[in-house]
Amino acid sequence: MTLLKGLEKCCKQFQSFKQYKNDSRYVRVWLKYVCRNSEHCSFVINLNQAEQSKFPSEIYSHMNKLKIGVSLPLYYKEWALYYEKRDELDQALKIVSFGKEK
Repeated sequence: MTLLKGLEKCCKQFQSFKQYKNDSRYVRVWLKYVCRNSEHCSFVINLNQAEQSKFPSEIYSHMNKLKIGVSLPLYYKEWALYYEKRDELDQALKIVSFGKEK
């Protein structure tokens, strides 16, 4: 099993468990999955290009929909950092503001 498959399995296996939704350990697993080989994150995992199929913005949105990490500043920090590194500052500020409301 590759590292990516292991992260993905962990993310999927526990996503419906309420007790893990805002557990920083579980959220870090998601962030490592999101940030695989990406320059925008503080959690960089080096994987080859073929293993990078989903865009980080889609995964952050999916996490938000599932309410994973929504009580943790780290989630919003990493999501905003993604947009900042892409020079999408309006979107980054929107994420920061959204996080402050929580």
